[in-house]
Amino acid sequence: MISRPTDCLVKRGTFLYDGSVRCAVEIWQTDFRPGSGDYEDAEDVREDAHGTFFEIRYASPGQDRMTAGGGWCDSLQAAISAVESATRGTQWSDSV
Repeated sequence: MISRPTDCLVKRGTFLYDGSVRCAVEIWQTDFRPGSGDYEDAEDVREDAHGTFFEIRYASPGQDRMTAGGGWCDSLQAAISAVESATRGTQWSDSV
């Protein structure tokens, strides 16, 4: 994952991959969301955007490094909900 100087880690946790392998997940506050570039998507998703966004980053099983992108949300609560909906056994850390 590419981090920008303005990115800030705001939430860290773990989830169970395949019901048994604990993997890391992080939510980063960022001021940029790249667009999809797909002409079939809505314009607000297709184009790059500047503002406040929350990027979800996942680690692959057995890896410490964040390697998989989970998308961008407009709020921290929406990002938390997206992670909890997409994973099982999510546990959030009290500190970042």
